[in-house]
Amino acid sequence: MTEKAKKVRKEILSWVLTLAIFGFLYITGLHRQIAAGLQRVVVATGIIRPETDLVLDNKPQVDYNFTLKSRTGENVSFEDLKGKVIFMNLWATWCAPCLAEMSDIHDLYQSVDSSKVAFVMISRDDRFGRAKQYVDKKEYTFPIYQLNGPLPEVFSTKSIPTTYVISKNGKIAVKKTGFATYNTEEFKNYLITLADS
Repeated sequence: MTEKAKKVRKEILSWVLTLAIFGFLYITGLHRQIAAGLQRVVVATGIIRPETDLVLDNKPQVDYNFTLKSRTGENVSFEDLKGKVIFMNLWATWCAPCLAEMSDIHDLYQSVDSSKVAFVMISRDDRFGRAKQYVDKKEYTFPIYQLNGPLPEVFSTKSIPTTYVISKNGKIAVKKTGFATYNTEEFKNYLITLADS
């Protein structure tokens, strides 16, 4: 075998091995976990943060007219949360950026007063059981929900994760598309200020 043929053969074998590894990761679903892990490193750096603004006059007004289904199957009216600050996150188990920010959001959830800030984690999975299974496996304690119908137009987004922070008077104070770091002193103080104003 010539030197050139050996080189070509070695190149083909390396491509076959690479494709086999990527194929295995894709078929097993591990590619999502690896991608989420890499993005979790970015979240941990705190580089990507939501923009916070306390001037809410020009912000969109929320439409509370929709219902959710809790993990226990109970119907929950979003209107029941009126008067509270709401941290609402749209996510799915098949979305690596969503999974990347989940532990940060859970840490935030555990560190704020739930009587003042309501967390509404809305799964966009086709099968809600997957979301429940994922949250149980990770031991996250924030409440997760499934939509009982369409979201109002004011919450329209073409991508997930998307996070909204809604003020007590029903204004969208924050809309962040894509993953971010939320468990920071600055963001906690922002939520507290919204809740106490």
